[in-house]
Amino acid sequence: MKNRGKRQFVKRILSVACVLAGLSPTLSAAQQNYPEKSIRVIVPFSPGGGADALGRELAKKMSEYLGVSVYVENLPGASTIIGTDRAAKAAPDGYTVLLTSTTTFGTNPHLIKSLPYTLDDFSGISLLAENPLVLAASTNTPFNTIGELVTFAKDAKQPLTFGTQGQGGTSHLAGEMMKSELGIDMIDVPYKGSSPGLMDLVGNQLPLLVDGTVASLPLFKDGLTCSP
Repeated sequence: MKNRGKRQFVKRILSVACVLAGLSPTLSAAQQNYPEKSIRVIVPFSPGGGADALGRELAKKMSEYLGVSVYVENLPGASTIIGTDRAAKAAPDGYTVLLTSTTTFGTNPHLIKSLPYTLDDFSGISLLAENPLVLAASTNTPFNTIGELVTFAKDAKQPLTFGTQGQGGTSHLAGEMMKSELGIDMIDVPYKGSSPGLMDLVGNQLPLLVDGTVASLPLFKDGLTCSP
């Protein structure tokens, strides 16, 4: 890699880390030799999901590019607040990076009264990928289309349940919007990430799951039903 490109990349990493701690991104003499140790990528989602897959690919490329070990630390829970707070409180030394959902990151301050961090604690580095949401159904459900789902839900004696990646998250908000648009009643079942929800979906313990395509699409070959 060209040295100029590497220096620009390093500067951006250092800048975001310093903003996380509310400090000036001025480089000290010791930081001029950055990086000198492992870099942590905090992913506030569970292992096995789309964000985790993206984080591990990012860590691999960063390691090849910078010549040091780069590892992923999964800190799921509380609609990404646990991992995001850990990143916000990390030392401002350029060795901690947060990989999160822009939607959840932006909506949490409007949905939760008291967050342990503010948006001003962070500065964006780059948009890495887009991960469209899908509605997936388990193999033992009697519907294969949205129309059939609506008919079944309206005739059902009890509301259907749908899994999400936590209350207030992207999948939860999408599910609530879907309920409103379709005029049906369903109950949200919050999980700590894609992987636990997908396990229950495949095991026929959960009828529906709102999830990203990165984690869900590989399972459709096993008979899951998908509606974008």
